[in-house]
Amino acid sequence: MMKWAVIIVGLITGFCAGAALLLVYPVDWLPGSTFVQRTSQTRLSITDASHRGIEATVGAMLGLGQIEGDGFMDPALRNSRISVAVLDPVGEAGAPALAVKLSAVAPDNNLLRSRLVAVSDWNLYWPGHGSLFLAGIDNYWPLLKDAIWSALTGSGFHVHGSHLLSPVSELAATQRVIGASGKLERLAGSYREWQEYDASNGAEGTLELDTRVRR
Repeated sequence: MMKWAVIIVGLITGFCAGAALLLVYPVDWLPGSTFVQRTSQTRLSITDASHRGIEATVGAMLGLGQIEGDGFMDPALRNSRISVAVLDPVGEAGAPALAVKLSAVAPDNNLLRSRLVAVSDWNLYWPGHGSLFLAGIDNYWPLLKDAIWSALTGSGFHVHGSHLLSPVSELAATQRVIGASGKLERLAGSYREWQEYDASNGAEGTLELDTRVRR
């Protein structure tokens, strides 16, 4: 238990440092240049997730969320959220990974512009093998549209089915594997995050990694 606690603290510390670097070197400036399968797609199920910070509600995405008991009190972190989860390989043998995700509400979100976006950074860690660092954005607008349609059809204000959080039109530019370490240090590529909703299990997630070996 202590070992995992040390790992989590180390991940969060390193992750915050990486996030600070991204403020200086935004993801749009980056060149386009298992555990994780090389030059292929890997699907990982997001399980045992816990978080602290804002909820993914319309009010919170517009910067109107209230600070709750498990929120961050620092004004600089008011509109942010940190999640810790286990990533299990889907349909194949492989080692699980520990994931830390840091998200922050985009300051220019606007319902009139159909924009509900969070900027997100990931640290995926496979013990004994290495880490992948991801950076991108999450688009919550399709989820809101689904919930509104559900309400109009008499099913309540709920999200149903599977939704791609990663914006399709911007995948090549934004959803990046921006760094790697250990045995995975030569990997680059992109990623997609899915959210699946149903009445019995609530929200579950899947992370898809498209990786290649850099020359």
